[in-house]
Amino acid sequence: MPKHVVIIHGWDASPEANWFQWLRRELEAAGIHVSVPAMPDAAVPDINRWIQTIKEVVPEVNEQVFFVGHSLGCITIAHFLQALPESQKAGGCVFVAGFSGNIHNPATCAFYQKPLDVELIKEHGGSLTAIFSEDDPVVPLKKAREFGVLLGAKLIVVQNMGHFVGSRGVTQLPLVLTELKTLMTRFK
Repeated sequence: MPKHVVIIHGWDASPEANWFQWLRRELEAAGIHVSVPAMPDAAVPDINRWIQTIKEVVPEVNEQVFFVGHSLGCITIAHFLQALPESQKAGGCVFVAGFSGNIHNPATCAFYQKPLDVELIKEHGGSLTAIFSEDDPVVPLKKAREFGVLLGAKLIVVQNMGHFVGSRGVTQLPLVLTELKTLMTRFK
């Protein structure tokens, strides 16, 4: 069964933004199937519609499925994972600039009102990695670190990457590719 990576963008973004297409090309060159869905109404996101979009892309999750989330995409993946049937478990997740609790953005409040079942997320998520930058102007370091610690993820703190967005020059993110490849070696 081929590996499948699902990349979920964040608030007010698109599949073409930032480093998502670069990562897609790199993975596809290695023979990995990649999905980068456009999350509906990205400027005014609705958690239920975003979770439903992931369900449509991946109707059944197994250890050959890996998730990459950016910003609001991280909490979306977490909510998706906790709702999976008991038998479905992903191979792993890489969360980039994820955050715990709302960061004073009215458009994202609903994503944080719905409670997280951390144990279910850990059970269904496989190996988890959280990557964040010390100089992120959108996500406070404390909120990023809390998210990773809450999920028991491997924490990777980098310098000078901001919110990992193209407008800041981040159009490639080799660290995510490296982490994914490490996760995938566990499931040959």
